[in-house]
Amino acid sequence: MIEEMLTNLFLTESVRDSLLESLENDLDKATRDLLGKDLFEQLKILNARYDVLFSRTSNEYGDVIKDLQIEIRTETLQHGVTVKSEHYMSVFTQPKPAWDGSKLEGYAVAHPEILAFRKEKNPYVSIRKVKK
Repeated sequence: MIEEMLTNLFLTESVRDSLLESLENDLDKATRDLLGKDLFEQLKILNARYDVLFSRTSNEYGDVIKDLQIEIRTETLQHGVTVKSEHYMSVFTQPKPAWDGSKLEGYAVAHPEILAFRKEKNPYVSIRKVKK
């Protein structure tokens, strides 16, 4: 049943991708018909030039933003409290204790009374593409 659903997911995504490609081709043809071949080619060149500029700007600012986020996290960790500004807040969370599960499982064999203190989290599912 789940394998069938995963196959349906793949097929649905494939149909969507095919339709989007077809729509893009239709838009190109309609634009070429409207503008004529010469203007259409000029528009394609212009779009390609701006795609590069959009990508470069996104990447450059993306790097600056990532660096700022790292710096904010580092400073907030050192400061030890949540800091709020007009648009963002950097939330400090106290560390939570962690236990060595495999050692505790071994200990529980001899001391099953500690299992009363054990909690299990709900399982979760992530959907990933199969690498070929």
